[in-house]
Amino acid sequence: MQRDRQVRVRLLGEARLLLELLLDLLDLLERLLYSLRDLLRSLLTGLLDCLLNRLRDLLLAAHLLAELLLLQGLSTGHYGHESSAG
Repeated sequence: MQRDRQVRVRLLGEARLLLELLLDLLDLLERLLYSLRDLLRSLLTGLLDCLLNRLRDLLLAAHLLAELLLLQGLSTGHYGHESSAG
């Protein structure tokens, strides 16, 4: 009977230790997830900034091209005139 009690006490102690280790593991996993979240946020923000900068550059280039074509059309007299041949 005394031996059974000692075994139960030892098992309860080991179970308690195991639960403490599992709680520590969960804490570490939570910290890892928060770190990964911050890393992903940083990477996605950087990627979005890059894409927006590229889009801005493309729109600026398209705007400049449109202005150049407009000026070219005005200088040659072809802007706003339709052919009346027919």
